[in-house]
Amino acid sequence: MSNETHINGDYVQGDKVSGDKVMGDKHDHHYYPERAAHEPPPLPPQGELPAPGAIPPYSRMELGRNPHFVGREDELHELAARLLYASDGEAQAITTHGIGGMGKSQLAVEYAYRFGRYYHHVYWVSFAEAESIPAEIAACGLKMAVNPDTFAQHPLVAQVNQTLNEWGDNRLILLIFDNCEDPKLLKQWRPQAGRCRILLTSRRAAWSGHLVQTIKLDTLTRPQSMALLRRLTGADSPDYDAIAEEVGDLPLALQLAGSYLREYGYSESPQAYLEALRQHPLRHDSMRGRGSDDSPTDHALSLDATIAMSADRLGGDGVDPLAKRLLTYAAYLAPGEPIPRPLLLACAQLDDQRDGDDALKRLLDLGLLEGEAGGALKLHRTIATYARSQAADGEPQAEVEQAVIDKAYADNMSGYPGRLASWQIHLRHVTDAALKREAEKGATLATNLGYHLRAVGDYVGTRPYFQRALDIREKALGPDHPGTARSLNNLGALLRAMGELAAARPYFQRALDIHEKALGPDHPDTATSMNDLAGLFVAIGEYEKAKPLRERVLEIYEGKLGENHRETATALNNLGGLLQEMGQLAEARPYYQRALDIREKALGPDHPDTAPQPQ
Repeated sequence: MSNETHINGDYVQGDKVSGDKVMGDKHDHHYYPERAAHEPPPLPPQGELPAPGAIPPYSRMELGRNPHFVGREDELHELAARLLYASDGEAQAITTHGIGGMGKSQLAVEYAYRFGRYYHHVYWVSFAEAESIPAEIAACGLKMAVNPDTFAQHPLVAQVNQTLNEWGDNRLILLIFDNCEDPKLLKQWRPQAGRCRILLTSRRAAWSGHLVQTIKLDTLTRPQSMALLRRLTGADSPDYDAIAEEVGDLPLALQLAGSYLREYGYSESPQAYLEALRQHPLRHDSMRGRGSDDSPTDHALSLDATIAMSADRLGGDGVDPLAKRLLTYAAYLAPGEPIPRPLLLACAQLDDQRDGDDALKRLLDLGLLEGEAGGALKLHRTIATYARSQAADGEPQAEVEQAVIDKAYADNMSGYPGRLASWQIHLRHVTDAALKREAEKGATLATNLGYHLRAVGDYVGTRPYFQRALDIREKALGPDHPGTARSLNNLGALLRAMGELAAARPYFQRALDIHEKALGPDHPDTATSMNDLAGLFVAIGEYEKAKPLRERVLEIYEGKLGENHRETATALNNLGGLLQEMGQLAEARPYYQRALDIREKALGPDHPDTAPQPQ
């Protein structure tokens, strides 16, 4: 049986390429005779950031340094601590991971130009295409060879073997594996011996700890974003802060925006550019590369295309369809804010939550979602814009709104405002979006948000949401609909809690009139409105106006709900409390006693609600 190996059209007898180990001879070093080797200078004190310098000779570094690079000092120091100052046997492979456009490759380039001279050699290998990796490694060997022409005459497999063998000696070598997304490829091609330190750039967040350690790249800080815009344009503007906000401080988007303003700043002011960008964040010419001459890292000069590189890998099989749905749902929540995992999965209404976990892992591996503490997730606003542009009109947003309504209602009814406080920003975002469309669900969302804000004591923040809910219901349902009456009651109760008793009265009165007309004078909802108005009269001391209303409420509950119903007990308790306030203690006693008897029977003698509770 032949032992020929075939790689990219080349055949060689006896030699093999293997990522786990190199088999065959070492080709007797004749490509690399003794020569004056680069000796790294002494390391600077740890924590000191060296100025950019030359790459060591015989290295392969195809990319030049970006003169507009800003920030990332902490990340550069962390890379140096793990890849340069760490002793042999410690962290030897590090990945910087993050979504597309985060500047992972640019950080690797900057690290090479600042710290590369402290290695014997630096080699850049693109992992973007698996089938091209052997040729990439051979290109590194060509840089190492004293006689490149002789080296290039050998089959590719021999070139790769020789390069891997040279990487396995005792020299301190920095290998940069750019766009490495597959752990299998890393395991296959990483040197198994020697002193190589490996820096990976990847969108993938989940890596096995025995393979690599990870450093997550976040967006630039706002001062760094504005500094980058100033460097690119050579000018300053008060609108740079808002431009950075609009693109979410994403380095690629800032690079595109700054380059566009540099080229067209004479005819388009930063303010005009910002207004146009807000209209079409991804479709604006700047975000598609207009005004940008070339990419510092030879990547696509298009934000849309950069995101699509990951999104297009979601196919129609396995967990990918669910992953697409979850990405779209996340796009309708607050961009850039941690999303509780249960909230996002609730949008999909899954029978098996493990399917959702698998789909989320897929999105994390593609760099479309970012992982946060406690299992939360984050979606960058540019990816959210892209996902919404790909979504079917209306349907995903409606599903998100319903899931948010269901969860908000459950959390509000739990009696623990903290449950909703942890994701209030998403409820507010979804509510505000629905209110802009004046969607009917907007009224329900606004009511739930208002209920929560009132529960945490934010009365001022509650009022506009209750008012918007009323406005929408009056328009959608009509001024005499019971749904409109519920919003009137909510506003009345809020004004009462704020101490605006006179202002609350017309809301309660109008709600009562609607219920009497729409539902009849004996309906329990009519009784609820009566009770609210009676409570207001009690608060302002008009006991004589409150008494017939409280008596009528009791009559309705006894007739419609039964003499032993809990609501009947509440009505008895309320009437007893009113009589007590009026100084009619003897008359109050039988009402309290009846309420106590009902509750003892229904709840037991030791239940907290068994005690009299005037309302």
